[in-house]
Amino acid sequence: MGAALIMCSVAKAKALGIGEERWVYPHVGARGYDHFSASVRENFHSSPGIRITGGRAMELAGIGPDELDFVDLYSCFPSAVQVAAKELGLAEERQLTVTGGLTFGGGPLNNYVMHSIARMVELLRERPGGWGLITANGGNLYKHVHGIYSSAPPETDFQHINMQDEIDALPSRECLAAYDGEAEIESYTVMYAADEPAIGHVACLTSAGQRTWVNTTDPDLMAAMVAEEFCGRPVTIKDDRLAVTA
Repeated sequence: MGAALIMCSVAKAKALGIGEERWVYPHVGARGYDHFSASVRENFHSSPGIRITGGRAMELAGIGPDELDFVDLYSCFPSAVQVAAKELGLAEERQLTVTGGLTFGGGPLNNYVMHSIARMVELLRERPGGWGLITANGGNLYKHVHGIYSSAPPETDFQHINMQDEIDALPSRECLAAYDGEAEIESYTVMYAADEPAIGHVACLTSAGQRTWVNTTDPDLMAAMVAEEFCGRPVTIKDDRLAVTA
């Protein structure tokens, strides 16, 4: 699959005789990275980087989430779309892609965003005065870039903002490489080998709010984790072994 963009000044577009009905303007670009390691982030279900970066982009454009005619949220995995929609104030029931998503309209590595921008241009040409938001991310929901486009000309020159200082100032958790004591399961996943559970990776929080990780290969515990909800359960960690205490 392929995608291409042609960008030029208004003066050049006029000189080339390109009709104004085909012009789509980039209004705002914003970027900001969440804390690098998921192990030190406040939680696993939010992205302050998306919230701050996307919110500032819309603020600079002078629009709110309900005024966006088209949206393409980077869709490397379903939770990335769900987290982004929540942080940006977008209902999951609305259309959140203009391409069908990375699985259907993507290219190698980050080239997917080229596809989404190219498609956004096509759609905005058909919607005079319409607004579009494109998001991109890299890593484990870590690097965030947002672009806002419109077929209406901007009142100011293109604006770009880096929100990194504001994001870096947010709290983070201490991650303990080793820990013995009482804790609570924050999140977990069970990995399979063939048709059988092979290992469970468990993120735990201590009473002091520190995060630690522990693995389990106990077949009974892994079977229970697959069948029941274990988030929030108290545990005891001793010598890198996990025991659920209730």
